[in-house]
Amino acid sequence: MSDLYYFTYYYENGDSYSGYGFSNTDEYYNGEYWYSYNETGNYGYYYVTNVYSGFDDSLAGLVRVYNYYDSESGETSYAVDAYSYYGLGYENGYVYGLTGGYDYFGYGYYEADVASTAGSQLFYFTYVYGNGDSYSGYGYD
Repeated sequence: MSDLYYFTYYYENGDSYSGYGFSNTDEYYNGEYWYSYNETGNYGYYYVTNVYSGFDDSLAGLVRVYNYYDSESGETSYAVDAYSYYGLGYENGYVYGLTGGYDYFGYGYYEADVASTAGSQLFYFTYVYGNGDSYSGYGYD
């Protein structure tokens, strides 16, 4: 048998995402947390919020993420497509913002930035290298 657990991962910048997964029986317990080095170059941590027993062994390792909170925009998105078949710590995918925009996050990616460009400020920039080369572009903030 396997266990169903719910979790939230907290980045050090205030972003977080929540999901659920299946693990071997007694692998996680309610209230457990541990720190994890992530792709932002900092530590975040997992927090297990609930654990339920009695699920099929074939589900062990499956992880799904169902929401993401982007602290920079203050947006919580419920349009998330992120998963893992290798257990907690390997989940990755992408998240759509409620007002547009999307970004990748999770294992192998930085935290997501999902703010839309609606109401944002358009800016132009030029980057000049030390040898005199340069490039120009634009973006939204």
